[in-house]
Amino acid sequence: MRFLKSIVFILISLLLITCDSDRLDVNVSDIDVSISFDRFDKELEAANQSNMATEVERLHGKYGLFFEEYVNSVINTGGPNPEVVASNLIGFLEDANIRELHHRTFDEFTETKEIEEELKIAFKYYNYHFPKKVVPKIVTFISGFNYAIIAMDSTLGLGLDMYLGANCEYYPALGIPKYKSNIMTKDHLVVDALKGWSMSEFSNESKEKDLLSEMIYEGKIMYLMDAFYPAKSDTIKIGFSSEQLLWCDHDEFNLWSHLVQNKLLFSKNQSDIVQFTGEGPFTRGFDKVSPARTGVWLGWQIIRSYMNKHPEVSLAKLMEGNDAQAILRDSGYNPKL
Repeated sequence: MRFLKSIVFILISLLLITCDSDRLDVNVSDIDVSISFDRFDKELEAANQSNMATEVERLHGKYGLFFEEYVNSVINTGGPNPEVVASNLIGFLEDANIRELHHRTFDEFTETKEIEEELKIAFKYYNYHFPKKVVPKIVTFISGFNYAIIAMDSTLGLGLDMYLGANCEYYPALGIPKYKSNIMTKDHLVVDALKGWSMSEFSNESKEKDLLSEMIYEGKIMYLMDAFYPAKSDTIKIGFSSEQLLWCDHDEFNLWSHLVQNKLLFSKNQSDIVQFTGEGPFTRGFDKVSPARTGVWLGWQIIRSYMNKHPEVSLAKLMEGNDAQAILRDSGYNPKL
């Protein structure tokens, strides 16, 4: 009987999502978006080290604030003047491990046409819903396993060395857990980039620093993925396996009931918030087959329900609203057993 109820619930959920997908099924073919895509990683590696100070000035002139962020924070090679930065960069580039990493990354990302095309289509949807927003320049870089995505000013940086594949031998050697490396793949790069840019453009302005507010904010970001990346599966959008997503579908009622009955929705305890929105192998207190970040998934379902119920609300209006309790109330969200 439980299995039958689960199947019925999944079918109803799929129907609701389909209705909402129709709402997001907009025509962007006539939207002209020009994506600037620069391989900073290759440009830096090919720099003339015998005249590196001049190269530093050239790269700084071309990449501006991104270059400053890269040398000062990403790889920590900054300095008081171009000569010091140049010396530090030479040391970075001549490091045997970094040279090997460059070669490995270049082999994995010999060409990036598919990534460029996916980003171009995604930013057409972005421009459709937010025509006044700036479409960022895309820059690829190698971080030495420090950063995956950088979103700043008008630049979106992609740390390619963080997407070398689930079975890349570097990751376990660095102590990166399997649940994390499972999503460090090319398939997840574009959606991570879109999330990073979305979070930089739409910060969490809620005054209530509780679990519900975080769930609703994260749910909004996930709904933007529905809008910007409609061709991708939910597993890629949220970074769950098929089994984990099925667990969420099956246990949605129990998960939601747990939060309500234990009065966790309005908890400002950081431990409670991290338990349901933070990364990890699973959600503490639930089956080990469960994914972490189940609160993010629930927030996503609440926002989907809210937007399905309120077709008059634009994405811009959705992102402006900061009253998580009102969104929950007006969503009509109430999962059934």
